[in-house]
Amino acid sequence: VVLGRAVAHEIGHYLLRTCSHAPQGLMRASIGAQEFADVRSQSFRLDRVARAHLARLADSPLSKAPVFSYASR
Repeated sequence: VVLGRAVAHEIGHYLLRTCSHAPQGLMRASIGAQEFADVRSQSFRLDRVARAHLARLADSPLSKAPVFSYASR
């Protein structure tokens, strides 16, 4: 579970084409160890902003891919 969440976070950076972090959800910068290992946690999802950016990327040619960065981090 922990490894999967860590890998999902890093893949998120790759797919979103960003080094920035979100204030909440899968793409946040720091996650407590207990929450990271809690199999019942529902807080490891992409936030609305990241989902919208992925939708824009899917609709754009690679040469014109929009830039993305979380403003808060």
